[in-house]
Amino acid sequence: MQCVPVYDSSMRTVLLLLIPVVACKGTPTEPPPPDCGIVGFADRDGDGYGNPQLQTSDCVEPVVEEGTDCNDANFDVNPGHDEECDGVDNDCDSLVDEDDDDLAIALQYPDDDGDGFGTGAGVRSCDLLADHSEVNGDCDDAVFEVNPSAEEVCDEGVDNDCNGLSDDDDPNLTSLLVFYEDADLDGFGGTTVVVACEQPAGTSFTSDDCDDTVATTFPGAIEICDGADQNCDGDPDTPQFAPDPCVPYEAPYVGTWLLTLEDNGTTVTCAGTSEVTLDRALTPDLQGTFTCTVDAPQGSWSATQTGAITGLFREDGTVEGTVEAFEGVSFEWTGAIVDDVLAASGSGLFISGGSWDVSFSFTLDYVDVPP
Repeated sequence: MQCVPVYDSSMRTVLLLLIPVVACKGTPTEPPPPDCGIVGFADRDGDGYGNPQLQTSDCVEPVVEEGTDCNDANFDVNPGHDEECDGVDNDCDSLVDEDDDDLAIALQYPDDDGDGFGTGAGVRSCDLLADHSEVNGDCDDAVFEVNPSAEEVCDEGVDNDCNGLSDDDDPNLTSLLVFYEDADLDGFGGTTVVVACEQPAGTSFTSDDCDDTVATTFPGAIEICDGADQNCDGDPDTPQFAPDPCVPYEAPYVGTWLLTLEDNGTTVTCAGTSEVTLDRALTPDLQGTFTCTVDAPQGSWSATQTGAITGLFREDGTVEGTVEAFEGVSFEWTGAIVDDVLAASGSGLFISGGSWDVSFSFTLDYVDVPP
């Protein structure tokens, strides 16, 4: 046995430590001489923290200045070590495992629905607790399909993903129905997508309206001879076959004009002439004028009226538009081209110092224009 002197400053005596070696070299009876080295706390496990119960000199064994190690035989036990779940006071604060607030362990939260997300107050435990989860944030721990990782679906106001929003108020909604804005309310949507759990007003299930600003333009609409694609087939005016049915109608029409005004049983007739030109290059594509002479009852006076005729025509030869005359009042009219004759009629209300019920008609003969 080798006799190793250890100096205890509190006892001011020399302690002998017996360390097994080949032979004992003697037992010192005095403290180490001052020039032997530094006196400190023995650090036998080499973790940088000394045994508070054991002071010695570095000429005898390794020493450190700090004597706070609660187990100088275990390198993994000292005040600078992290507390671990191992039944040992790893950081020397007299607390062990989950009783030590320094333990770096995830809290476990009650998870009653077993969806992997807990709720409520967390529990510190080194053991995995049944019906608990280390992930918090479940907003309904009674429903498996409701948790922060669930998909938001349309289900009448349930917040499936626990972000405080539900159904189509939640941008994370995955089960939205897709609609398309129908700005012109013709029943056909354009390209603007609208997603919702229920169909909003002003939307359509279809997205094939080629002009969602014009209510008369949509798939299946009547094609108008105006250079625009009313039926959204990609071919304005001209149908899928030749020849173009609009071409025969594109010409000037001239003829007679008849306007009848009735007021309190008195009838006044305006007879005159009118001219209308059908041309897809015009805007609108049907334009014309009329003149007529209005004779008062018993021929007491007469006056000449002029006005403008505007409108459009379709592939089938039907026409429609307005007549503007008599102080800017407009009358709607409809007509058709039959046997190279354009016949039209309409009605409206003429107000000029009194109320007049107005009906009119005109017939124009087709004027053939040489190619």
